[in-house]
Amino acid sequence: MSTIRLKQSDFAKVISFDAQTRTNRRTRRFNYLVPARDGGVKIFTVAVRRTREDAAQAKVIATHNPRRKRIFLRDVVFAGIPGWIVVWEKEVQAGTYDWTFDCGAAFSYEPIVNPEVLAETKYARCGWQAGRIGLADFLHLYEADPRVEYVAKAGLWKLVTPGGIKRLGEHQEFFEFCRKHAAEIKSGNFGMREILSVMRRKVSLTQAKAHAEAVNVFTSCGGIPVAARERAEKLLAWSKRLREAGGVRLSEYVRYLRLADRCGRDLSDEKNLFPPAARFPEILERVEEEADKLDKRLKSKDYRAGMKHARERFGHIAGMRSGALSAEIPFSKKELRAEGRAMKNCVGRLGYDSKIARGESLVVFIRRDGEPDADMEIHLGAQPRIAQLYSSGNEKPDADVEVFSRKILRRVREAYRTEREGSVKRG
Repeated sequence: MSTIRLKQSDFAKVISFDAQTRTNRRTRRFNYLVPARDGGVKIFTVAVRRTREDAAQAKVIATHNPRRKRIFLRDVVFAGIPGWIVVWEKEVQAGTYDWTFDCGAAFSYEPIVNPEVLAETKYARCGWQAGRIGLADFLHLYEADPRVEYVAKAGLWKLVTPGGIKRLGEHQEFFEFCRKHAAEIKSGNFGMREILSVMRRKVSLTQAKAHAEAVNVFTSCGGIPVAARERAEKLLAWSKRLREAGGVRLSEYVRYLRLADRCGRDLSDEKNLFPPAARFPEILERVEEEADKLDKRLKSKDYRAGMKHARERFGHIAGMRSGALSAEIPFSKKELRAEGRAMKNCVGRLGYDSKIARGESLVVFIRRDGEPDADMEIHLGAQPRIAQLYSSGNEKPDADVEVFSRKILRRVREAYRTEREGSVKRG
């Protein structure tokens, strides 16, 4: 770590800033900037609290240089939903962690005591604006691709994300499109999804936004099949007609589309996409019966094929390591049952093997020095997410397990993006 440290005068400035902006929170956190020797900036996160005698206490809990992919933490512990909390009563072991937009965001958005220091560094004209994105998050993106300065100054803040910057770096066409249509993108508050839709579907930005909004409506109900997504606007309009004519709820229509896709029905055929309201209950019942039969076949003949496909998609995640922690991926009911007995949980009893075979979930066993430590379920929907993460007996896992689980989730999402980009290229 660098030898740059905060002086007593620096702490005095933080405490004075706290007195001016004091809130009802017991512990307040602020970011303090110090110019680094390499021309960059060192960001110190300082925690402040007042004793009953109204005496101020302050200490550094995080230190970070945006040019590096590590963050140094001390006297903080990860507490699940509340995030990182400050420990005042005793010293907590200090350590360095991989910078991620999950971990780093916990310290990136704190009020900045001395933002004017940025003008003394190489980031003086980087385009960052307070309130738009955390400073450390932004500077990480700037280090990845300095063209983020143009995107920020053009007001295209929806593109100032890891995904947006990755697109800028990999696809010159994407950057040129953003530069050419910057005013229209800003005025319409368009995001990356709309821009990619314009480039792929050759439609206007307004049409792309309407399409994205329709997809979002369906996503809130579980999402519609990829084969039907291109016609999301028409499907949404038809769902309103079904509701007005036959009282069909949107969730029922989405269920029908998902089951129809699972049963192999051709969703390019309008008869399958737009069932009449008068016959909808009968059609939905028929599709549900087909899906039930399919599930029974999957349990027997196609079960192994589903497991094989899951192994091909996610087998590379097995073996991931982070210190003493490692990941294992089960691909059989026998493995799940053994894990359930060892961890005293339901992973071997509630049909998780069928979820894996159907591509609905991925189960990950987390080991510590080779021994069972925690189990995680990832829902594989439109956007993979952690559904469950528990230690033995469904207890809360340790903080390093939480951090490791987010690394695994990012690897799963990367696999999804690779599949999606591959299917777009083949299309």
